[in-house]
Amino acid sequence: MDFEHLRINVLDSKRRTRSPVPCDAETLRWIRRLIASRTSGPLFLSQKTGEGLTVDGVRLAVRRAARRAGLEAGRHVTPRTCRHTFARTWDDMHGSIRGLQEILRHRNLSSTQHYLDHSLDEAHREYQRLMAQRGPSPLVSAQGPREPGYIA
Repeated sequence: MDFEHLRINVLDSKRRTRSPVPCDAETLRWIRRLIASRTSGPLFLSQKTGEGLTVDGVRLAVRRAARRAGLEAGRHVTPRTCRHTFARTWDDMHGSIRGLQEILRHRNLSSTQHYLDHSLDEAHREYQRLMAQRGPSPLVSAQGPREPGYIA
């Protein structure tokens, strides 16, 4: 943990490497409370073994937290759906795709773009919003549409 620069080191299970990931001060305060006096080792420990959580242990913890939060589809909330929700929220708040790529630790930008695929309905709403901001079409005058093939 880097409390001064607001970063945590995350183990990339695919590459077996550690990568710094930015976070906020509140998250670091919670982490500090969680680790108490420990100076190394995994952040989340199994209540049964006292060792680091397994992949299945993380999945179960997320599912239980979703149920406690009152999410009806708690059994469908997984670490992966949380990751997608984070990415979509980042995008909705106009965060940069390159910044998201770094946080998600993707090597290829196309992997990050996969998280941001929008539905056709969303694309249609966005199109309508942008066209309304643009103003009248250059292809339509007060007298009606111009000749086919004419571009102002």
